[in-house]
Amino acid sequence: MCIRDSKYSDWALGRFIELSQKQNYFKDTIFIIAADSGLLYKPKYDLDISAFHIPLLIYAPHILGNKQKRINTFGGQVDMLPTVMGILKLNYMDNTLGRNLFALKEDEGFAQFTEGKLNGLIDKRFFLIDRIGVNASLYEYNSKNPTEDLALSKKNVLQNLQTDLRAYLQMSDYILGIK
Repeated sequence: MCIRDSKYSDWALGRFIELSQKQNYFKDTIFIIAADSGLLYKPKYDLDISAFHIPLLIYAPHILGNKQKRINTFGGQVDMLPTVMGILKLNYMDNTLGRNLFALKEDEGFAQFTEGKLNGLIDKRFFLIDRIGVNASLYEYNSKNPTEDLALSKKNVLQNLQTDLRAYLQMSDYILGIK
């Protein structure tokens, strides 16, 4: 996306909100704005993190108030339903794998993503790429050497993250009825 495209997107979103503010539904609406993919930028890994790094904007001034809040945690699209239900303070049966992002501490967040046969899990410190049936890599992505594979030197971390990732994938398959 070039700068011109970004400027147009910003203008169009602003115009949409401006027009919405004049409608009766505005005060009862939670606007959720998210991208479906990130901007690929100088990939460091075979499973490119930047493709999954997307913003999530929740705008509901009559519900949330006018103060802005930035949440610096990892989350995914599966977290949208629990987050909205948390905003609404409604009881519901949660049959998802998502979490209310507003209820998480910054270091509790994680995100799982898949591209082809590559499965990834990222948390506050590590990025796991699991090539199930082949091998796995572990990176400390904010370190001085973010492309150093730590799979051998941090086997316990690797195994714990692999267990979490595979449990998440198995639960997803179970929920979707995939055998």
